Amino acid sequence: MIDKRLPLALASALLLSSPSILHAQSMSFGGSPGSFTNFNFPIISPSFSRHVLNIARNDKVSATPPSNAPVDLSVGSDAALSARARASFMADINRGANNALVRGIADSFNHRNVRSQFGEAIAPYGLRETDLADICAAYYVAMWMIANQSVLPNRAQVQAVSRQIHGLLIEQGAHVDVVQRQLGAEEIMYKTVWAIDLRQQTQASGDEQIRQQFADVVWNMFKQQQDLDLRALLLTDKGFMPKK
Repeated sequence: MIDKRLPLALASALLLSSPSILHAQSMSFGGSPGSFTNFNFPIISPSFSRHVLNIARNDKVSATPPSNAPVDLSVGSDAALSARARASFMADINRGANNALVRGIADSFNHRNVRSQFGEAIAPYGLRETDLADICAAYYVAMWMIANQSVLPNRAQVQAVSRQIHGLLIEQGAHVDVVQRQLGAEEIMYKTVWAIDLRQQTQASGDEQIRQQFADVVWNMFKQQQDLDLRALLLTDKGFMPKK
């Protein structure tokens, strides 16, 4: 993932230095892992996450008939929009983190841009960083994996979630203009890449307290901000399924 990593001490400080889990979470994720308010991105939302849960339960997604208009899920690569997404993410980080941490995060993304890192992470699963459904699928799987302290998923599991998300976006008629689509997609990429890198560092620490607190942060914030209990789901070759 991130080639130029922060020292482990800084990653540990993200999780343990603050008496408030919510503050620690804010430092870790640049706002939060489950909040997408910077660009009014309508895709990752409590309503959408409830639909993801409904799909896992094989429930009807929506009583609203889908739009007949084609749904464009392509994600562009306009450099100016990428600069806006990066500035927004770093501003969120800067509001909660110390200067050394901010510099470390900035350096990691200066070394390699977020789209390169995200694309490298999802490529083994057959996902693309130019497809909104694939980007959302990678995000949900990564957060599920962290919250549940799970091993890496296999390709079939991730592909199944991508199909679930793709079907949901089409059924819901998720029409997002090209600018907002890229800004929102890259915000997802930043949160996903940084979360996965922190997971790698907490795993390498060998400290169960750090690993558990990190998992609890993601689980708790997803429950609060996305109304989705990641620990109530299983990841299977058919995608997300409810635990019995």
